[in-house]
Amino acid sequence: MSKDAYTIGEIARIYHIGTDTIRYYERKGLLKPVRGENGYRYYSGQSIWRMNVIRNLRGLGFSVERIRDYFQNRTARTTEALLREELSLIDARLDQLTRLRQSVLGQLEDLQAVRDIPLDEIRRQDLPPRRAFAIYRDYSRDEETDLLMKQLAEHGGGQVGLTGNQRLAVLISPEREGEVFRGVLLFDPRGNQELPGGAYLSIFYRGPTQSRRYLDCLRDRARARGLELAPPFLEIIWQDIHTAADPEEFISEVQARIREEA
Repeated sequence: MSKDAYTIGEIARIYHIGTDTIRYYERKGLLKPVRGENGYRYYSGQSIWRMNVIRNLRGLGFSVERIRDYFQNRTARTTEALLREELSLIDARLDQLTRLRQSVLGQLEDLQAVRDIPLDEIRRQDLPPRRAFAIYRDYSRDEETDLLMKQLAEHGGGQVGLTGNQRLAVLISPEREGEVFRGVLLFDPRGNQELPGGAYLSIFYRGPTQSRRYLDCLRDRARARGLELAPPFLEIIWQDIHTAADPEEFISEVQARIREEA
């Protein structure tokens, strides 16, 4: 055989795939080896070109059937149509990666911002209106938060980053009896809910969830200052089980809005 002929093992090594995958492409009509005088399969330079096309299109999510149809009806017009499909998928992938990159950068910024934040100190801050995806459901167990977070991602068209929980918050129930939480939200400018802006009292603390205890701290401070707190009562998760295994590394922030005087 000439140097333009390759064995199935050589093709497998060139493309870092198993021989079973190459045989699968043969069965589907994507590759057409020839038999040498010794009875072995050999693949020509045309097969190398086909493998390049297969690898690129499969990497973009094209089905085997779609690739086979292209090979069986390859013209300048069908090639142009295929290239336009590729371009559309590449643009969508780039958009997805851009959003993911922004999400990861935001999480890094959050982790760095909270590293030196004073703990167990009540402070007053003015916050702008904030948009978020929200699900309202009474619950008490922390384990339910992850399920609700997954549902929030679906609310956002699958575009909400789930790498970590830095933008996740829970709504604390104002009552001291019954369920601890009233729902979850994820801060996102595309969110379907808007939290009111204004003056808030907040406190950062370390360790497992103690939402009501720290909300009571804010209430006591507000009462001492002649202020009244109003919903939303938020616990923002800055570091939790998704960030560190040791609960002593968990950091949360409880926020409560100061009710404006009429």
